[in-house]
Formats: sequence, C-alpha cells, structure tokens
Amino acid sequence: MEQALPLLIVERNQDMRTMLQRFFARQQVEAQSVSSTADAQAYLAQHPVRVVLTDLLLPHGDGLALVRHLRQVVPPTRAVVMGAFSDPATQQQAIEAGAYAFIDKPFTLERLWGLIQRALQDD
Repeated sequence: MEQALPLLIVERNQDMRTMLQRFFARQQVEAQSVSSTADAQAYLAQHPVRVVLTDLLLPHGDGLALVRHLRQVVPPTRAVVMGAFSDPATQQQAIEAGAYAFIDKPFTLERLWGLIQRALQDD
C-alpha cells in the first residue's frame, strides 16, 4: 500500500488552494488540492491521505458530506473544516459529522498550521 499523503486541500477557490498549497510546502508538508467534493472522493478512492482540509461550501456537495464520506470510507483520515459566516450550530454539525476541528474564515495561517500539525500528529 502506498504511503499516505499528509494533506488533501478541498477548496473551490483556485487562489485559496494555491496559497494554501504554497504555505504547506513552506512547512515541508506535501499537499494535493482539488476543487469539489466529487474530485475529493475520486482522489481519496485512489490515494490515502492523513488529513483532509475542506471548505464547508463546495461544488457537488458540501464539506459536511465529505466528512461523513471520510468517516465511512477512510475512518483514520482526519478532517478539518473551514467555513466563513458559520455559526455555532454549523460548527457543532461538523464535529458531530466526524470533523477533527472547525476553523472560521478568515483565519491566520499560524492558527491553521497549529490545527493541521495536531491533526497530523494525533493517533
């Protein structure tokens, strides 16, 4: 079995995906990125990952559906959900769906990095 990629970024905005990939590369974390739930599911069917960083609002589904998919198909994979304009109920839904953590947009890269480091290290 191939070794799991540390991180998959699922974000509909190309500029955000590029910025996050570059940031993680500077942290020496290999990351792949896709733009939709469907693309994420297709990628995950072929490639194991340790952490999925997903936006809440995505084409072809949403981040919560992706988190539920992860719990069913690849339970060891951790999900960190990003969301703008979220409320406590949405954050609670993400955690109940199986998300490792929820981070509000906008966020600092340092705060995101702290969450991703914990998600990569926790076993």
